[in-house]
Amino acid sequence: MDLFPEDVFKSYPIRITEKWKTLVTNTDDGKEFRARKWAFPKRIVELNHKPIKQEEIETIWQFYRKQKGAFQPFGFFYPTKRNWFDEYVATGDGSTTEFELPSKETTLKAVYIDGTLQDTSTYSIQTGTGTFGKDKITFTSAPANGAIITIDFEGKLFLTMRFFDDNLDSEMIHYLIYNASLKLIEVR
Repeated sequence: MDLFPEDVFKSYPIRITEKWKTLVTNTDDGKEFRARKWAFPKRIVELNHKPIKQEEIETIWQFYRKQKGAFQPFGFFYPTKRNWFDEYVATGDGSTTEFELPSKETTLKAVYIDGTLQDTSTYSIQTGTGTFGKDKITFTSAPANGAIITIDFEGKLFLTMRFFDDNLDSEMIHYLIYNASLKLIEVR
């Protein structure tokens, strides 16, 4: 997997929309039943940058081509540190103690296993030792099989994304980045 070119956009207007999958059923008497299909949202990232240099457009164009449009997923770091809450880390298997965090430059605020806050003595963090420089967490004992690990943190969130559009040319990428937005969508 490749990493979205961080050197092109160091700080820019960015919009993240969370997409939830909720099944809504209306009964004949007007009641509504809702079922959550996804435990965590998918995100749509919209990049917009004024002005953008020609060499930056070329970098994004070549990256788009390398990913074969919407086909190949890639890693993406939110460009600045901010607070994130209830971010999925992993599902325990009863034997693994080390997990890659969905972030770098991480300051942990809270760690949860199946929604239960963990004491700071039960884990440690290793900075920059994961893929693309992501941070890792190591627990003193392995989370149970099927246990959901989530965190609250300040840092740069990592997402696995793909391009939203599959039929762009370099001029359209320039137009979208400068006048509208170039969209990326999270994949799992």
